[in-house]
Amino acid sequence: MDNLVFTSAGDNTSFDKLWLDKNRNYKVWVVYYGENEEIYKKYKSKVDYIEKRKGSKFQNFYHIYKNKNLKSFNRFFILDDDIQISTEGINIMFDISKQCNFSICAPSFTPDSKISWEVTINHPGSFLRFTNWVEVNTPLFDKKSLDNLMSVYDESLIGWGIDYLYMWANGLNKRTKYAIIDAVSCRNPHDNEKTEGRELNKIKKYNNRAKIWDNFKIKNNITEVENKKTWWTLSQNQYEVYKRFVYKKKLFFKSFNKNFKNIKSKKDKIAFMFLTTGDLKQPELWYDFFKNNEDRFNIYSHSKSNNIGVNFIKTNQVKEKFETFWGGPGLVLATISMIKEAIKDKTNKYFILLCESSIPIYDFDYVYNKIVNHKKSLINYTKHPDPNYADYIENLLPIDSPIKSVSTCLQWMCLNRYHAQIVNDHGYETFDNSMKYMPVPDEVYFLSLLFNYDKKFIKNNEGLIPILDVENFTKNSPKIKKQVNLNNYKKQKNIHELFLRKVDELTKITKRIK
Repeated sequence: MDNLVFTSAGDNTSFDKLWLDKNRNYKVWVVYYGENEEIYKKYKSKVDYIEKRKGSKFQNFYHIYKNKNLKSFNRFFILDDDIQISTEGINIMFDISKQCNFSICAPSFTPDSKISWEVTINHPGSFLRFTNWVEVNTPLFDKKSLDNLMSVYDESLIGWGIDYLYMWANGLNKRTKYAIIDAVSCRNPHDNEKTEGRELNKIKKYNNRAKIWDNFKIKNNITEVENKKTWWTLSQNQYEVYKRFVYKKKLFFKSFNKNFKNIKSKKDKIAFMFLTTGDLKQPELWYDFFKNNEDRFNIYSHSKSNNIGVNFIKTNQVKEKFETFWGGPGLVLATISMIKEAIKDKTNKYFILLCESSIPIYDFDYVYNKIVNHKKSLINYTKHPDPNYADYIENLLPIDSPIKSVSTCLQWMCLNRYHAQIVNDHGYETFDNSMKYMPVPDEVYFLSLLFNYDKKFIKNNEGLIPILDVENFTKNSPKIKKQVNLNNYKKQKNIHELFLRKVDELTKITKRIK
C-alpha cells in the first residue's frame, strides 16, 4: 500500500469514526499528544501505527519522517485531526492525486467551514482547480514534494507559515502541480465548535508562532504566495481527458541527429515554434525544408516529453515549460513561452506555431516570401456548429476580465512581430485574469487577446485563410492521413495554406517535383 494518512491527534477529535472504514486504500499513522490513556488505547486498536509525543502536527510528522521507514509510501495526506472527511473522500483524493500526478493537492472546504482563504471554498460544477495555494490543514503530498519540504523544515515552526514554506520549497509558479479538488469536499470546524477550545493552544510557544515564522522566513529569504488564486478549472469531462494525457502511452521516438548551422544574419527571419508531444513525425521532410536557409529562420520548441530524438527539436527547447494536454491551459501558456523567447531576437519578424504532425507543403523560399511579403498575421476565424456556443463561452469570462468578448479561432497561426509583442506584453497576465473557466482556451485566447489590444486587428490580420490545411476533419480533429502527394497542392498568387496536418511517421509522402 503506497498511501499514508498522518495526523497528530488529541482528545477532542472524531477522526477515528470518519477515516477508518474497512474499504480504505491507505494506512493511518497517528502521533497522540493527549493525556487520556483510554483514548490512546482506543486509537491504538483502530489505526496502523501510533505513538505518544507532544508537539504540533508537522513537528510530530517531522519526528516520524526522521525516525521511521516510510519507503513503502508514495503519497502522504497530512490532516488536522478535526477535519471532517469520509473514508471514501480520502480514497478519492489519493486516486486523483495519483491520476493527475499532483505534487500537492487538497480537498475543497464546505461553505459552512472555517475559511481562511477564499480559494479553498468548494466550487459547485467544478471537478478540480489548478491553484497556487494549498492550505496547511489538509495537504496531500507526493513523495518528492514532501521530501522538498522536509529538507527545509525546522522544528521550531508551529503550524503558522508551513503552507507558505512547502509552496516555496516546491516552486511558486507550477501551474499544473497544485490543485484544490472540488469533487471532494471536507469540513473544517469553527473554533467555537470545539468544546475544549483549540488544542493547538496547549503547545509551547503557540502564541509566538507567527513571529517564529517571520524570523525563519527572513533568515532563509523565503518568498510567500501573495495572491491565492485559481489558475484554471476542470469540469468532470475535462478531468477525464486530462488524466488520460498525464498517463499517455509511450511516445514514438525516432533518432534524427542532423542539425542546422548557427548563422548570424540581419535578414528578417521567421520563428518556427513547434508545440509537440514528442518528436516530429516527419523530421527528414522538415530538415530538407530548412537546410541551407539558416540565415532566415530560428527554431523554438516546447515538447511534452523529454524523450526527444530529433536533434533540432531537442536542442531548441524553451526553458519555461508547462504541462500540456488537449484543451488545457498549458497549450496557451507553452505558446506564450515560445513567443516570449523568440521575441528576444529582433530579427524574428514572423512567428509560426506548428505541431509534430505538421509538414511543409512547399519549399522554404516560397513559404518565406508568402509570409514576409504579406505582412499580416494569419489567425483563422472559426465558427462553432452550436449557435449558442459563443454566448456560452462569453458568459464564462470573469466580471473583471480585461477581455470583454470572445472569438473562436484555429490554434495554429502566424503572428507578425506587432502581434507577437502584444502577446509578449500581456499574454500571461491577461490569460490568468480571463481564461480560468474557459473549456478550450487555445481555440479562443489569442484571437480574443489581439482583438482586445489591437484596435485595428481586423485590418492587420488575414482572418479567413488558415496557415494550415486542416481538411479531412472527423468530429473535432482531422484524421491522420495515410498518404500525401505534395504535387496536388498548387502554388497560388494570393496567401493560402502553407503547411499540412495531420500526418504521422507511417504516412506515405510523395515529395514535390522540383
